[in-house]
Amino acid sequence: QCHLVCENPPDCDTHPTLPPPKDGETIVGSGAANDGVARFDAGPWGQCSSGCGSGSQSREVHCSTRHEEDCDGLDRPSSSRPCEEYSGCEYATSEWSQCSARCGRGTQTRRVGCAGKRCTGSAPQSEQRCEGDAPECHSCNAVVFGGPNFDGWSMEFGPGDYTVADMEARGAKCDDVSSMKIYGLFCRVAVFQYGDFNSAYSGWQANFGPGFYDRQGLVEHGARDNDISSLRVSRIGSVPSSNFTNPFRKGSSPPGTGEYPFENGSSPPGVKNPMIWNPFGSAAPFAVIVPLVIALVN
Repeated sequence: QCHLVCENPPDCDTHPTLPPPKDGETIVGSGAANDGVARFDAGPWGQCSSGCGSGSQSREVHCSTRHEEDCDGLDRPSSSRPCEEYSGCEYATSEWSQCSARCGRGTQTRRVGCAGKRCTGSAPQSEQRCEGDAPECHSCNAVVFGGPNFDGWSMEFGPGDYTVADMEARGAKCDDVSSMKIYGLFCRVAVFQYGDFNSAYSGWQANFGPGFYDRQGLVEHGARDNDISSLRVSRIGSVPSSNFTNPFRKGSSPPGTGEYPFENGSSPPGVKNPMIWNPFGSAAPFAVIVPLVIALVN
């Protein structure tokens, strides 16, 4: 066994060295030289326990003589301390909301936040474009009633042209249509006074968008005297998303109706405020009604 001993510690070299081992010699251990004075030595602080927010970090503290009892009575440095680290903070997001438009272009939003309040990098987007595709975007049918308030006999019509003979064959009494319901956001109905689409005689034509029309509602849109002889039900194509606009406010009504034309303020099943109408007035020919997409404001 061999070892290095400093006889006079104050005069020892800071870095004493020994020659390398000779043939047949083996290094059996090593240790730090010390001046024999007991004191606490502290190592570097370790990593913070939290990557985002408050945590703690620790370090090694030991007696310089390697014998802890030699440091009894000395003030021991702290081996742990609180810390804050934010390099691991990440943004949190909620689920996307429903599309603001039931049909066509709209927007959807989500909540974006940072738990540590110091997230690095760009925050994820909180709003994006979307395309509404509710069931009423695709349906189109009209129900006509013999009674003035959606009562009496009734008959349903899908997209198509219905002559006097067609309507009578289905059980509709042409001179007794007193109210009408139209379902589908892109559904349009044109009704005609005389014969098959006023082809033989010149008469009034009234145009309707989705909604519920009692007798007064029919009159205000140009259908007079319950005298509907033929009708045309059409599903218009949606306009391109880039041209999508919402010209009407929530709860607004067709010009001249004075109130939202749904019975008791209700709406067709699955439809919220679906009123769309011909903005050119009831006198405008149905053929010139341009496709409209109304973004319903929820």
